[in-house]
Amino acid sequence: MIGIVLVGHGTLAPEVLRNIETVLGHPVPSMAAVGATLEDTLETLKAKIAAAAASVEQGDGTIILTDMFGDTATNVSMALAREAHIQVVTGSNLPLIVKVISARHEMSLERLAAFVVDYGREHILRASP
Repeated sequence: MIGIVLVGHGTLAPEVLRNIETVLGHPVPSMAAVGATLEDTLETLKAKIAAAAASVEQGDGTIILTDMFGDTATNVSMALAREAHIQVVTGSNLPLIVKVISARHEMSLERLAAFVVDYGREHILRASP
């Protein structure tokens, strides 16, 4: 199973994980959340994300889903991806995360990362006329 790590600013990622588990009605196995705080240094943030990735790793790799491209947390995640079997997808939202949870059993890590990027592009819609 592919591990999932949510990374976001402040309490965003832990709260998203908590809300996903509420919506699904159960804890999600092999999934962790990391909040990047103002107190984090590059080293502490890298250590937190690396520890979360290690905690969810089941042998099929880990996908890190971040909230914003170009921020420190995403850059640190991308650095970790160069060192381990990790893919990083940024700009994640609740429906995309739920899709990753359900699709991670059906495809490889690399295919999952490409799939959710396409899924995200297709499912961001203007809801008003």
